[in-house]
Amino acid sequence: MRVSTAERLPIASAQLFARDSERWFELGVTDSDGLWSGETRDGIRSIAARHTDFQPGQLELADVDASVDVTLILAPGGVLCGTVRTTDGGIPIAGLRVLAHARGMSLSSEFGDQGQLERLERSLADGDPSALLASVDAEGSFCLSGLEPDTTYEIVCGGGGYVLSPGSTYLLSARDEAPHLTVERLFGAVLSFVDQAGSPIDARVYNLLELWCEHANATSFGPSAVLCGVSSSLGELPANCLLALFASGTAAGEVGPMMIDHHFAGCLRGRNEVMLNPVDKEVATEVIQVDSDRSPRGIIEVVFTGELTTTYGYDAQLARSGALRLEDRSSTQLHLPLTARASQLAFTGAVPVGQYSVRYRGAGLVYPPMTEAAVQLEVTESGARFEVPLDRFGAIRLELRDRHGRPFVGSVFGSVARGVPGPPDPFGKVRQTMHRMSNFAAPFVLGGLEPGTYTIRLVAPRFEGRDGNALVVRVESGVVASVSATRVMN
Repeated sequence: MRVSTAERLPIASAQLFARDSERWFELGVTDSDGLWSGETRDGIRSIAARHTDFQPGQLELADVDASVDVTLILAPGGVLCGTVRTTDGGIPIAGLRVLAHARGMSLSSEFGDQGQLERLERSLADGDPSALLASVDAEGSFCLSGLEPDTTYEIVCGGGGYVLSPGSTYLLSARDEAPHLTVERLFGAVLSFVDQAGSPIDARVYNLLELWCEHANATSFGPSAVLCGVSSSLGELPANCLLALFASGTAAGEVGPMMIDHHFAGCLRGRNEVMLNPVDKEVATEVIQVDSDRSPRGIIEVVFTGELTTTYGYDAQLARSGALRLEDRSSTQLHLPLTARASQLAFTGAVPVGQYSVRYRGAGLVYPPMTEAAVQLEVTESGARFEVPLDRFGAIRLELRDRHGRPFVGSVFGSVARGVPGPPDPFGKVRQTMHRMSNFAAPFVLGGLEPGTYTIRLVAPRFEGRDGNALVVRVESGVVASVSATRVMN
């Protein structure tokens, strides 16, 4: 395996990464001739290279002839240096890191930041080599390298018990000068919910759960929290526990009280308060007793029927997560998270018996799909079966190329709308009913689409097809439709 410039000059000390069906992992570094000759394991789908002086590069092995030597060509990258300060102007303690991920446009005003935070969190946890990282030194300075020209990056910062100030979105490019980031101290508490007998209550199943603290700013669990080191704590929490995170400019040893308004499935509504501790210290667990309404319950089994794997043309896998949205006759709503188990998604808890209107939603635009219409479901003490028929859905494969005609590397934000674009209104705007908005990543297959015509627009970064930015595709049941597009300047 070789890493070189476009002029075929070797790139020494380049970090090499590989991706299997689960995540990215590091292979090693290239020698003085830009070569790496180590052994790889089976099941590798992608390889990538990263170097401080170059933009990250990636190859999908499905696009490479196995009989020839693999060469990754890296383009020169830009450098961006800045400073980090606390809200009172001080220098944070050691341990901060800055993460940059290509974004291309600001979404905070129109769509909110949660989707971007989740994407960045997944990239960091997944070891995505396209995510650029830099440490903050003792003077509060940092330098990011490997930035692509004419591309906008979202910057987050965290570590050492600090996070980027909530509500602050930093969109930067290699052309910006000396950005200044502001961080606040992160406080948190692990909330453990039990019934009167001390038995765990599944904290993920709720129709109302509000947390607020008058003396701090609410912060979502995003990449700043991951950089703080709380990601493993959250991932290992039992199902009856939640991690509450708040940011504050105070230097106190605790902040609070935090109020919790909860109403779990099959339980009575309640309210509690706890104090929050800094996350750089041991985060205390607060045990909260919830009174049960003792109503009979049943378990919902989620079953996917039909075959879609072969028609997709790649190894379709269950989404890492999904959810059922239930609404009873009194319009009370329940959120039931699902987890992958063998070949099915399962919900381990139970809901009160009764008649529900049920919708299924997968984790983003990935297989398996979501049900568009609510299905009526009767849940008894014996349980209920909810079927998601896969074979009536179709899919779209996006064949994306960069400006040089090479396969596009990274993720792209875009929209999917039903139907074809209509005529513009008097203000020159083309109005369409939005179907979904999401970040798309390789292999760029949009699954779970009802048969019909769709219009796709990829805007961050921007791509255009034969007829411009509006990519019109016809979807049929059990078929993957392909559409090609090339990246253009935003």
